[in-house]
Parts: sequence; structure tokens; C-alpha cells
Amino acid sequence: QSISLITPAPRVLGLASEKEVCPTQPFDLTASALTWAKTFTWTFPNGKTKTGTTIQADTIGVYQLIALDENSCGGQQSISVVPNKNVSVLFTIPSVVPVDKEVVAVDFSSPNPSSITWEVPVSVTLISQDPSKTKFKFSQIGVFKIKELATINNCVYPLTKEVEVVEKLEDKNFP
Repeated sequence: QSISLITPAPRVLGLASEKEVCPTQPFDLTASALTWAKTFTWTFPNGKTKTGTTIQADTIGVYQLIALDENSCGGQQSISVVPNKNVSVLFTIPSVVPVDKEVVAVDFSSPNPSSITWEVPVSVTLISQDPSKTKFKFSQIGVFKIKELATINNCVYPLTKEVEVVEKLEDKNFP
């Protein structure tokens, strides 16, 4: 008499395939709903692994979970971690500006940030700021990075743009 062993089909884990997070804060991924599972192995987007029902992570990307029961049967699932979709961070500033002239950056983020801070090189002066616009002056010629840090729903969203500062613009005396 022969006995044949059949490999069972992998279990469908049934967790959410996507999780929205604040991209600048740590977050938890959990498989606690899988009460049948005994071991949990999470693979991060960079390839490192952690074990446990719940893990703390801080990177946007695709995570892989393998959950196994006491007989080493189970399944696997991908979970895509993405920035909050209901947030759009946007500011505009001219890409080319004249040296020693005031330049305005306007924030168009949605929802409106509760606060905005700017990271600028030492040669850039912040002249004034209100909730939606900020005036800068560039004292040197070159290419500079301007970084807006918009706080929305207690989450900081960074956005960086480059500005080229030139001696004089061919603006035909535009004010």
C-alpha cells in the first residue's frame, strides 16, 4: 500500500495589499489578524528581514510577508507602503532668478500645511513669510537647492527644487 503526500496550496493571507503612511515617520506593519500563524518573516524593500507579528519600519516600498503555522504551512503576501495619497505637496519658485533681487516662492500644498519651514543655503536670505508665500534673496551666482518642509496632519513632507542664480535676466525690464 502506498501513501502519497500532497503539498497543500499556499494560504491566502488576505491582508491589505497597500498601506498609506507618513513618509517621514516610522510606522507599524502587522499580521495580528492571522491568528493561525506561528511565525512571521518580513522582508523589507532593501532586502533585510525581521521576524514577529508586528514590525516597525520607516521606508516606502514593497514589503514581503511569509506567515507559517506550526506545520510550516502558510502563505506569503506583498504589502505596498506608499505616502498618504490625500496629501499633495507643491511649491513654485522661478527656476532662474537674478542675483540680489527678491524672489517669491508660493506654496500650493493640499491640504494647507499647518506650518512650513525652509532649508536654504547660507547665501540665501529669507526676507518674509506668510502661510502661502515666502520671499527670498540670493546673494551669490550659482545653482542652489531650496527645500520646503510642509507639516500636514502632524507629518513633515519634504520637497526640494533647484534655483539657478544669474547676474542679470533678459527680462526686457519686467518688474
